[in-house]
Amino acid sequence: MPVKISLTGLIVPVLLAGLIFSPPPARALNTAACHCFRHREYDPKAPFAADDYILATSFNSLTAAYFDISKKKLIRYKMQDGIDQDDLLIALSLAREKHLEPGKLLA
Repeated sequence: MPVKISLTGLIVPVLLAGLIFSPPPARALNTAACHCFRHREYDPKAPFAADDYILATSFNSLTAAYFDISKKKLIRYKMQDGIDQDDLLIALSLAREKHLEPGKLLA
């Protein structure tokens, strides 16, 4: 004789399994050592303080994804090599079009 299992009888075990086997919640990394952006979180007293960080990280993420380059390499071009953001976009576009390494164009 087949055993009938109700949907409500499955909810509790599934929820318990999800709680037991789920990874711990992600925590924000300590960014106090970073010299770039001091304001990375929303502050009601200064609502626009984090705008520079949000714009920069969004630009880096979208640019890295579009040009299939690591964010780390992209940031290294900007920080260590001192490449201007506009120049970097031009170099990445030309490098993609001509199948070159962006670093050669930026040198």
